[in-house]
Amino acid sequence: MQNTLCVKKQVKKDVNKVVLGVIIYTIILISVIMCSVLGEIIIYSVQNPELINMSNEELEPFFNQILEKGTSSVVGVILGTLFLTLFFRKDNIYKKIFCSKKQMSCIAFGKLFCIFMGVQLICNLGISGIETIFNLFGYTTFASIETATGVSNTISMFIYVSILAPIIEEIIYRGFILRKLENHGKLLAIVISSIIFGFMHENIYQNIFGILIGFVFSYITIEYGIRWSILLHIINNCVLGELFYKVTSFLPIEISETIFIIFEILMFIGGVYVIIKNKNKIKQYIEDNKITDHKLKYALTSVGLILYMAYSTISAFQEITKI
Repeated sequence: MQNTLCVKKQVKKDVNKVVLGVIIYTIILISVIMCSVLGEIIIYSVQNPELINMSNEELEPFFNQILEKGTSSVVGVILGTLFLTLFFRKDNIYKKIFCSKKQMSCIAFGKLFCIFMGVQLICNLGISGIETIFNLFGYTTFASIETATGVSNTISMFIYVSILAPIIEEIIYRGFILRKLENHGKLLAIVISSIIFGFMHENIYQNIFGILIGFVFSYITIEYGIRWSILLHIINNCVLGELFYKVTSFLPIEISETIFIIFEILMFIGGVYVIIKNKNKIKQYIEDNKITDHKLKYALTSVGLILYMAYSTISAFQEITKI
């Protein structure tokens, strides 16, 4: 009984700590961005006094132009990551962050990439299904879809979204958080770090997508090392997210989307084949690393995680509007 109470207390303590770290990191990031926006508004207002008399519709392009700059986001994530480095300094996880157990091969990475793209196809189909359901009741989630699928319009934002964000997010969610929770078992660390990563996006679709791809990123990190999850994350954000749509921008949107869907379907078929062929190994991996002592229940009922998911869900549903 005493041992059970100790396990329960430690799991909740560790989950609450990583959630608190993410919350403070997010506050730092948002604060830097807001200070940057406020500074630009003040400077522009001094130079252009007529700004005060403009309507909200006239000001919208100006605000969008400021938000599309990625410089403040770059500064924000760097400061936030420095904070987390200090926040987890006593947890002895720094050596674990960049360690690896297995040697990654091109074939293994290809298999994992197929599974990753298969998850993406399922999520895209889910987006269409959820949007259809909301439409039946007179609502739309278009704002969430636009946020989830939008591309950058400035070089600084391109660098942030394509390169820096994947690196920083992997270090945070598959570095600090995953490794902090790994003491309670691989599967627990994979599940909880993926949930936190998914809800971080505060977007209906990205929440779901983030959780599912978080499983892939986390597995890769634990078994092969974080550099491979960083690579896959960069491929997703840069190649599949930014470069694909910029390269195919001269084509009609229907054609570019069809090309991408065909690619996703092919990868999905490959992913299904990989899973079926390795189903026994997958079952054995789950069995070898199964979550024991009700740890998953303790983690999911941690106050910090519950509040974090509740806030993210409320924020995500605020993007739902009437048609």
